[in-house]
Formats: sequence, structure tokens, C-alpha cells
Amino acid sequence: MTRHLLLPTTARKRGSNGGGDPVDPTDPGETVWTPPTVADQRVMSLRPSLPPTDTYTISATGLMPDGSAADFTTFTAAYQIVGTAPGRALHMAITGRTVIDPTCRIDFYVAPGTYDQEGSGTPGPPTYTAYYALDPTPHSTVLRWGQENGGPFYWEGIDIVNVDNNGAFDPKYPLHGHAGGTTILTRCTLDNQAPQAGGYPIAIGMDGGINATFVMHDVTLASGEWTNIHGWPNWPAGPGQTTIFSNVRSPQASAYYYAMQDVSQDHLWVTGSTFGGVGMRGAATSLHVTPDTTIGNLTSYTGHAPNTTGATMTGVTDMAANPADVPYPTGGLSAWERQHYGITA
Repeated sequence: MTRHLLLPTTARKRGSNGGGDPVDPTDPGETVWTPPTVADQRVMSLRPSLPPTDTYTISATGLMPDGSAADFTTFTAAYQIVGTAPGRALHMAITGRTVIDPTCRIDFYVAPGTYDQEGSGTPGPPTYTAYYALDPTPHSTVLRWGQENGGPFYWEGIDIVNVDNNGAFDPKYPLHGHAGGTTILTRCTLDNQAPQAGGYPIAIGMDGGINATFVMHDVTLASGEWTNIHGWPNWPAGPGQTTIFSNVRSPQASAYYYAMQDVSQDHLWVTGSTFGGVGMRGAATSLHVTPDTTIGNLTSYTGHAPNTTGATMTGVTDMAANPADVPYPTGGLSAWERQHYGITA
């Protein structure tokens, strides 16, 4: 039986017995894994702050940096444990939860290396999971297989390259996101190297979610001419999605969001970034660009326009937004998600 619920919020405990078996955290022979300390305080504040219910390790060689056996050698295999993780099941039973929420997060610590034996199909991070590269050196940890997540997750320090899947349509992008809650990618590079993929050469695509927040901070988008992030035609009037590009580098692409209608109040924030252009479509959407952002001279996917010709623009276009107003999540959660679940930690 896992006892991770007893851990303080600063601890990250897991075993060195391999096989996806979380161990008793009172065992002095076990390794305590923690995310690497980085100088970027934004990263430190974005990291999830609630304690995980379970923790596991991933290593392409099967061995962690301390010589202990990793639980998994591929991300695809690691994802499979989430449905049966004992700590999450115990937590939900004790608290009477029937739906997975941020208090049920599972953490994965990833050894440096290249992960290129992911098999086939479109695996991706399950809902409320977090992934930390143990080596903070850029590009020291690389996953060479496109991902398709099932819900909110946290991802730090692991590059994703979409490689050709024998000419298959999917995976479409390095990450094909499905928004909901708070999703954060930081300290990584996304690159689409699969010419046959359905989304080539775009580096990031996301199906939006109402009240969702999607953040990319300190991320390089190495390919593609725009970011394919969008809402849905059937969204009602009212809150939409908040998307934040913070210190994102993609001089060849436009930071782009498409509401697909004229009533949802979506927000796109671009701060401290470098893009070839910045664009948003939807009459009720709001575009916020801070002065420390560099915008090139792309004409495609640049500007702020309604979805339907002639629709009255009710959103705002602010090309001199205050960086202090960017609604960054803290502790891995947006303000909306904290309020929704009653989380104060």
C-alpha cells in the first residue's frame, strides 16, 4: 500500500525496486527524487505544489542516475500505470472522490536520454500527471514520438519530436493537446519532423476547453508557420480559453488562436516572446501582447479579426499589455481551477 499521502508537499518519494511499484516512503533505502532547481523563478512558481499521490521513474536504459532500477523504460508504458496507481485509488477512496482532480496528481521523474521506442499510435500524458527531466541541461532529455494528451498535465525539460510513423496521419504534431483545467509546458523544444503527419510542420495543436488555461513558458517551437490552437463552433457566450505564450521562441511562426465563433471570450497573451506574427480570430476574443515581445513581418495569420465577416468586435486588442497582468498559474493551477476545486495550497 502506498503512503504517499503522508508526504509533505516538498517531498517527491519513489522506489528503486522497478516494475512500476510505488514503495513505502518510510523505507530509508528509497531514493527521494525532486525536480532540479533552476534559476528561472517563473518555472519554480509554475510547478505543481500539491503533493502527488504516486511517483514513478522513467529511464531509457532502465537505470536512474543513482543506479537504481527505473519503473519504466518508455513513456508509453508509464502512461499505462495511471489507471491502476494505488496511491490515486486510495486517495479517491479516502476522500470520496469519483472524478479525478488536481489532488490526484501522479508524478514521473525522467532520466536524461533519448526515448525513441514508443511503439505506435498516439500515446500521451493522462489527466493530472506531471513529468520532470532530472537533468536541467537543455536537450538532454528527448522524446521522439508525437503525443496526444487526455487532459491537464505538467511537462518540464523534455523535448518532443514528432517523427514519421511509417507515413501515418497520427500523431499530427509533437503535441496534439486536449485542453481542460491547466496544462503547462516549460523548458523544452517542440519539433515536427514527420512530413506525412496530418499536422506537419506545425509544432503545437490544441483542441480548446472552456475555462481552460494553456501555458508555454521558455519553449522553442522549431517548426511550423503558426500555432494551431482553437476553440469550438458550439461554445456559448461567456468564458473561453486562456492561452499564454511566455518566452516562446518561434520567429518563423505566428502565435495564433482561432475561436471558431464570435461569442466566446478567449484570451491570448504573448509576453517576452519572439514570433513572426501574432494573430487571433473571433469577435469576442482578446489579444494581449506585451512590449517585450518581438514580432516579425509575417502577413499570414497576423492580426485580430472576427470569425464572421462584419461581426462587431467586442474583445480587445492590446499591443502594449502590462507583463504584470499576465494571469500565470501558480502551483500548477490557474485561478479558475483553484476556485473550482476549492484549492488554496
